Amino acid sequence: MSLRLFYRLALLLLVAAALLAGAVWWWTRDMPTPMLNQDYRTLKDVAQSTSGTVITPQGPAVDYVLPAAASALRITTNANLRDLNAARRMRQADPQRRWHYAIEIEEIDADGSLRKRTHHFSRDLQEVELPNAGRGTGSFYLQRDAPSPMAAAVLRLDFAGSSRPARIRMRLVSNDPELTDVLVRVAIPEPVSQRTAENAWRRLSEEQQVRLAGGNLFPPNLLLEQERVNVMASRWRPLGPSGEFVGRDIYLLDLPDRGAVVEPAQALVRMAGPDRRVVVQLPEKGARVRIALEPLRQGSAYPAEVTVRWAGHSAFQRSVTRHGWLGGNFVAESDFGGGWLEISASLHAAVRVTLGSAQDAPELTLPVRFLRAWDTRQNEPVEFMVSHAGSEPTPLRLVLRRMRVKGNPFPATPVDVELLDAQGRVLRKLAVSMQPLVDSLYDAPWPELDGDQASDPLEAFFRLPTGVALVRVNAADPVLVNAYSRPADLARAVRTPEDASVPEAAQSAIPGWFPLQPQQAEARILNNANRLLTVQPRQPEDRPEVAAGLYQWESFDPVNESAARVFLAPREPGVPDRIDGIAGTFRALPTKDAVAFDAEPGRSAVTARLAWVAGSARSFRYSVALNGQPWTSGAASGIAGEVVLPAFPAGAHQLKVEADASVRWYASHLQSGDPWVKRLAFRFDKPLHFDVDRTSSEEEFITVRLFRPAGASGRVRVRVRIDAPPLSDPIGPYPGWLFTQRVHDVRPSGEFALPVAETGGEKSDAGQPFFVPIPKDAPRGRYRITLVPEGGPSWVSTSRITPGARAKPTLILESKRNGE
Repeated sequence: MSLRLFYRLALLLLVAAALLAGAVWWWTRDMPTPMLNQDYRTLKDVAQSTSGTVITPQGPAVDYVLPAAASALRITTNANLRDLNAARRMRQADPQRRWHYAIEIEEIDADGSLRKRTHHFSRDLQEVELPNAGRGTGSFYLQRDAPSPMAAAVLRLDFAGSSRPARIRMRLVSNDPELTDVLVRVAIPEPVSQRTAENAWRRLSEEQQVRLAGGNLFPPNLLLEQERVNVMASRWRPLGPSGEFVGRDIYLLDLPDRGAVVEPAQALVRMAGPDRRVVVQLPEKGARVRIALEPLRQGSAYPAEVTVRWAGHSAFQRSVTRHGWLGGNFVAESDFGGGWLEISASLHAAVRVTLGSAQDAPELTLPVRFLRAWDTRQNEPVEFMVSHAGSEPTPLRLVLRRMRVKGNPFPATPVDVELLDAQGRVLRKLAVSMQPLVDSLYDAPWPELDGDQASDPLEAFFRLPTGVALVRVNAADPVLVNAYSRPADLARAVRTPEDASVPEAAQSAIPGWFPLQPQQAEARILNNANRLLTVQPRQPEDRPEVAAGLYQWESFDPVNESAARVFLAPREPGVPDRIDGIAGTFRALPTKDAVAFDAEPGRSAVTARLAWVAGSARSFRYSVALNGQPWTSGAASGIAGEVVLPAFPAGAHQLKVEADASVRWYASHLQSGDPWVKRLAFRFDKPLHFDVDRTSSEEEFITVRLFRPAGASGRVRVRVRIDAPPLSDPIGPYPGWLFTQRVHDVRPSGEFALPVAETGGEKSDAGQPFFVPIPKDAPRGRYRITLVPEGGPSWVSTSRITPGARAKPTLILESKRNGE
């Protein structure tokens, strides 16, 4: 061929190519150009691709003709999510969320006879770290607008002899609305002889051999001949559909290319409003906190108001602060002690609370907690199986809520509870009152719909005899119910103070009750016979009478003998001055200025006590002058103690004490100064028994304060046993539950080094309190509380505060003496 002819042929080919490109452009100018998904383009080369058939809701069925030798079918399905981000939010809201679909499979024999089977599938949204630093389900489509495939579900159909169909037909008969369609891949076993299997194995790359032999204990080079044959004989060959169908290529990442499982993120923004409060737990010792609110709706009405309620670790620590909100985003910073914050606003807003205002400030906003409550209504009861451990009655706790549309009252009809035996016979019928019901400021239905309102929960407790196997809950009007149980002999375990004061402790706290799943829980989810709620913990209940000082304080001595010691300790913050408590409250005695003394109720004279704290335990002499006149004198010894002064009139006096040793002096009955209280504690090196008489039906708290030697760091376990009066009804329902066995794992307070009176130099910490609750409507009568120590040396005191009660008045006759 000449060079001129070669150039002519090349020019002709270039012209032909240009004409072909122009024709392709002309015919495809109006066709949409497929766009690659940028998130997955970089993964295309590391993923394995395969083809499948798309079946859609209400779409045509897809047929597959089976080879005569096909002894089985493997059907792999991938449900496809319309919006992956929306599914992530749903999964975050409900960790038990599953997506459901059903495929009908018709098996058609050669003679036309037909067999139908419907297969139901339920898939979780499982995501993993991807090689490109993103996250996904581990499989993907490349088209930009393609849906997101979920994890595959594999179904195997085995055919035996005459039951082998000639073809099968598949259609998608139901699916959750978040699913667009389902990708189906069908495969049949690939028959292989031993010789063919050996040859096929040798032709595989090392990487393919490793992948195929992944289910074996040994690596590919150590497999026996028969093991290699078995590996190759287990291979499947794809089977394509017949007739018209819609195909789609799916890309699958092998397990070695997938990273760790990605757990759904927790939402850290909470919603507040006129009918919603946000609760935040603060660090144990308190902190400076930044509170930020962003309005949820455009055109919100201003000025608005933000209310911040603080509750400390005791009923005496409370404050309420109201802030004006003039527009835009609201931001406020303030210092708070340990405890809880409760935030509300006069308009709906998103709330965020952080430790300080730094860009990376730690979050205090608690993650949203979700609770699935089970719906029961007339003729649609909820049933819970009951398991018993031992011969004791099993505790049961029912938590009941009702929903209402705003503007309508909550139904007041009671809830019926039936106890059944293993044969289904009703052993007892009980009724639980659903009054009073109030709108919840803390819990809400999810997703929130305008007008829907949940009630605060009501609780009912039962002691189920061992013959009860099933609990059935029903009501004439809809009720949301959750059930919980616990072994009868399991002690209530509490870490003090962490479980009540450390925000992170809730994640590792030992639960007091364990949830029960109802019968046919999955079907109830499918049939929407349940409701998802967002729930949050409550602040400790306000006790305004206690905060105002309207209470009676009483201490308890052990029934059995135990050595007692007395010392002064700082009064806990927030406790108000009470005229009933002036005799046991001490304040530092000024050295020069006159100070005011208060008399006890019903008295005009003051019988003050002087307490001292010395630097050593040696003896010393002291003298007391009142208004410049000698009043009393004496000798004392020890590092701490007290003396009683002769009585003198109430009012302002100059009280001067001199001693021949370095001593700090405190006086009772003083009107002003930092308060210290006298603590009486008992040596706690053996079980101690305390008798408490209960005369009220209200909830009560017995305070136990554990004192450790100053500087002690080891924890002490205190076992608590309560022997209570008998119940009037052995089964229930009861409005509260008395834990008769408790274990408190107590951390030393680590505060102060307080001299202990009548010792040779012992010093104690300020004491760590914990509480033993006696629930509402528990029987009246005498309770024996036994404390058993497990740990190092310690001292213990017990007391009770009765709100609304005052010390009983006593008739006092006084004589005119000692300056009166």
